[in-house]
Amino acid sequence: MTILGIETSCDETSMAIIKNDKIIAHYTTTSSDVQATYGGVVPEVANRYHLKNIHNVFLKVLEESKINADEITHIVFTNNPGLPGCLYVGKVFAKTLASIINAELVPVNHLYGHIFSAYIESGKPLFPMLSVVISGGHSSIYLVNDFEDISVLNETQDDALGEVYDKVARVVGWNYPGGPVIDKNYDDNKTNLKFMQPMSAAAKFSFSGLKTSIINYVHNKKQLGIEIDPIAIASSFQKFAIDDVMKKVKYALSENINIKCISLGGGVSANSLLRSEMQKLNIDQIDIPLLKYTGDQAAMIAFYGNELIKFKKRGK
Repeated sequence: MTILGIETSCDETSMAIIKNDKIIAHYTTTSSDVQATYGGVVPEVANRYHLKNIHNVFLKVLEESKINADEITHIVFTNNPGLPGCLYVGKVFAKTLASIINAELVPVNHLYGHIFSAYIESGKPLFPMLSVVISGGHSSIYLVNDFEDISVLNETQDDALGEVYDKVARVVGWNYPGGPVIDKNYDDNKTNLKFMQPMSAAAKFSFSGLKTSIINYVHNKKQLGIEIDPIAIASSFQKFAIDDVMKKVKYALSENINIKCISLGGGVSANSLLRSEMQKLNIDQIDIPLLKYTGDQAAMIAFYGNELIKFKKRGK
C-alpha cells in the first residue's frame, strides 16, 4: 500500500508519501513569509499560493520517493476544516490525480491528523485516549476510542489560542507568527500582570475575552503615555493561557477515568511551556509530537490515512 497525503487547509502546501507504513517522502512549502507582511493569513493569498505550487510539490515528493505516480494506491487529502478555497485546491488535485492513476480517494479531517501526529515516526496510541489539539484555528480536547470513534469533549467558543498568540504579539509590537516569538521571550519572572479572572475548569475554551483585555490594557497605557513592557505582557498572557488549557485537560481526565494515554497536537504544541506542563500530568503515557510535526503538514495526513485504512480493513 502506497499512500499520498495532501494538506492544503491553510497556508502550507504539503505532500507526503508513505509506503509499507514508512514515510519515504515529505515536502512542505508555505506562504507564511508573504502572510507576515499582512500580519496574518489572507485566504486569497494562500489560495493563489496553493494553485501556483501544488503541482511542483507533487513532483518533489515523487522525486524524493523514487516511485512512479501510478504506484500510488491511495490518496488521502484534507477535506475539512480549513479555508474553503485552499481546501478546494487540494481536493481538486486529489480527485484529478486519482482519476488518472486509478487510486482510491480518502478524505480526512485535518484535526484528526493532529490528534495522531505524535505517532508519525514512533510509538502507538493506547485507547481510550485523550487528545489535546491547540492551533491557530482550533482549541479542542477529544475522547479517542479508536481511529474512527472520536468525539469532542471541549472546543473553543470563539478565538483559538494560536490566533490570540498572533494578536498579542502584534499589539506589543512583535512580528507574525506570534507563537514562536512569545515563547522565545517568555520570562517566568514576569508573569504577574492580571488581565482577567481565571475561568472554570469545566467551561468551554474561550480566549476572546483575554485577547480583548490585553489589547485594551496596551491601548490604555499608550494613551496615558506609559511605556509598556512587551515581555511582561506576553509572558503573563502565555502563563494565563497555558494554565487555562492545563486546568481543562485535568478536568477532562477526571471526568474520563479510563483514559490510558494522552496526546498533544497542533501548532501550539510546539510551545515549550505547554510541552513541559503536559509532561507533568499524572498518566503513564504522554505523547508529544516532534517539533517538525506540530504545524500543518502532510505527513500527519498520510499517517492518519494509512492507519485509518488498516483499521477499516481489520473490520475494527
